[in-house]
Amino acid sequence: MNYRPQFAAPPTPPGFHDEEFTHYFDGLSNPALNLTLGTGAVLRDVQLQLETDAVFIAQGIRYGGFSLTNVQLREPGGRYLSQAFVSPFQSYVSGGLAVFPAGTLELMTVPLEPEIECPAGSVFLAYFENPTAAPLAIGGVIALMGVK
Repeated sequence: MNYRPQFAAPPTPPGFHDEEFTHYFDGLSNPALNLTLGTGAVLRDVQLQLETDAVFIAQGIRYGGFSLTNVQLREPGGRYLSQAFVSPFQSYVSGGLAVFPAGTLELMTVPLEPEIECPAGSVFLAYFENPTAAPLAIGGVIALMGVK
């Protein structure tokens, strides 16, 4: 799904151009995404480090594979993107295609409006919660989509 802002963003400064880019975080790039949370446990301050080569304009988020784990993100400026933990399945798959019992999902990108300007090398923080009565693996991916 392409990003289509509700409100026009300022144009790119003269002499520059936007390059579409996705910061992708999974269990290989961030081992915390492979952890298992105990019953009712919360994992805080998982760093999602952005690349250091250029300013990144975050335009959308895509979550994948989190099963029942609830998520909350905090942008580099310190603002939380949701007031509380949210279920990516309920909150971010509403327009997606869910094929069960295999669990295959086509996930939609949740647009960020307004866009979030992130300095080069800045960090998003992720928080995970296990709302179930049994241990639960985080086992998901987070994609921050936008332009450099």
